Amino acid sequence: MKRLKALFVAIILSLVISSTFLHFYTKKEKKEFDELFVQNNSIRYNDSPNKYKSHDAITKNIGKGTIILLGSSELIVTNDWKEHPKQFLDYSDRNIMQIGEGFYQSLIQAITLGSIGEKSPVKTVNLILSMQWFEKNGIKPEAFQSRFSIDHLYNLYKSEKISKETKDKIYNRILELSKNNAIVTKMVEGLKRDNTLDKAINKANAEKYKLIANSKFLNSYHRDDSVNDKKAPEKFDWEKAKDEAVKAAKKDSNDNKFFMFNEYFNKNFRKNFAKLKGSAKDTKYRSEEEYGDLQLFLDVARELGFKVNLILVPLQGHWADYTGVPKSEIEYFYKRIRDISAKNNINLIDYSNYSYTRYFFKDATHLGRLGLLQLQEDLLKYNND
Repeated sequence: MKRLKALFVAIILSLVISSTFLHFYTKKEKKEFDELFVQNNSIRYNDSPNKYKSHDAITKNIGKGTIILLGSSELIVTNDWKEHPKQFLDYSDRNIMQIGEGFYQSLIQAITLGSIGEKSPVKTVNLILSMQWFEKNGIKPEAFQSRFSIDHLYNLYKSEKISKETKDKIYNRILELSKNNAIVTKMVEGLKRDNTLDKAINKANAEKYKLIANSKFLNSYHRDDSVNDKKAPEKFDWEKAKDEAVKAAKKDSNDNKFFMFNEYFNKNFRKNFAKLKGSAKDTKYRSEEEYGDLQLFLDVARELGFKVNLILVPLQGHWADYTGVPKSEIEYFYKRIRDISAKNNINLIDYSNYSYTRYFFKDATHLGRLGLLQLQEDLLKYNND
């Protein structure tokens, strides 16, 4: 009993000291952290993992004209193209907060939205769905750990709008994917219990990991104090933009019969081209784990009062046919996403009809020049907060 009392006292003292230090340090650094806001789009289009994992870096840069776009690698693989939002929607009153890179799947985005949702002045969220998320068992534990943000987790925990039921489902999924991470497991178990002692620990941890996330971002971000005062045109000339995109694509996607970006095709497929024929014949898109995580994302969005636009991006049809992806599996995925959208009464932006459209894709899965323009045309249409 004496040892238990001593342990309890030690924990309390540790919490008091930790909280006092964090409060002092956070107050001392408050001015620096307030400067996370900039008067341009350099943070919104920043693709550093440190930005994606920082609640403050994201929320301080969502303005009334900002479109929240969640996705994965398609957000970064073409960010040097003029059709990418970073170049095409670089305005003070119309821009995009992009969040995601490879392995940013439904669960990671559910946690992210749960973190930033209450602070966001806009209440529409857009999620690009990649078919490959839904292969096998969904997100892998090692991929999840590399993208998981403890800062976002504690902000989700603090949300008063997200129900205990939804939080517990998220906590349980995190535990499933964190069996080899004792630190995360201990934290999540404390969030689930949430007794008096846990509440004190959770509060201290929230401050600690907020400080860590902000510091990591600030250390990696090359500050830009320029002022972007450009206003978006009242009407975009989409036909002109698409004509210019096709002209560019005809030059850089012209040495393969799949209309893929030459550099990508030559680097990834040309050497083993013959071997790749029929190589995807066993592909399935039936991960109940990932479909469940997608439902969690939609539950979080609903409880936070968000309108949702799901964006269904298909495979590049010519390459899918060559590699033998079963059409029955493709149709299965389409139907599941359409059914989920209807069940949750959300808007589905369905690009399945563009699967065989030339220059809509850069490669086998990522949007190309025409795809990027179509995406932005639809985002502007369906984001009217």
